[in-house]
Amino acid sequence: MNTASSLARPVPQPVVLKQVNKTVVYPASRKDYNGETFFQTSSRLYVVSGFATHVGPRIRQVKPLRTMFGRSLELDSERVMLSELRRALPGDHCFEFSELTIRLAQLLERRLTGDEERFGLVANTCWNLFFTPGLAVGTRWHAEYRMWCVDAWTLTEDFLCNRRTRVFLPS
Repeated sequence: MNTASSLARPVPQPVVLKQVNKTVVYPASRKDYNGETFFQTSSRLYVVSGFATHVGPRIRQVKPLRTMFGRSLELDSERVMLSELRRALPGDHCFEFSELTIRLAQLLERRLTGDEERFGLVANTCWNLFFTPGLAVGTRWHAEYRMWCVDAWTLTEDFLCNRRTRVFLPS
């Protein structure tokens, strides 16, 4: 019996992304915004150590932001690695770091106050991902604990993304 063939890895599937929302609205912030306060005080938000380590120390107060329209794509392949998913994204897929925490906080606030999924974040077991030039930041709903989980990874870390993983783009 040839054991080498039984241990062969399956052939990777192509990464298929479909557009799910052409107009994700990131509303204007009318005042200086301190994202650190939001991520430390919400009782329905679980901040994982990756987010606390990679993002927490870099959050700072941001001047008012204008309304921005982005879009989101959803993974329509069975299971792909984060690095493969990122290679399949358009070149303009990164947020400025200082803006990302505010935009993510805005989307989470809308979901925590009961606004519908039409605002973008999917409340399933898959990640809602955002990219900066050096990090992947994700949030997902934990139904068992009834709270949103927020985490972050350096781009050298790799993990499996499942179908319905959603990626948010700044424009």
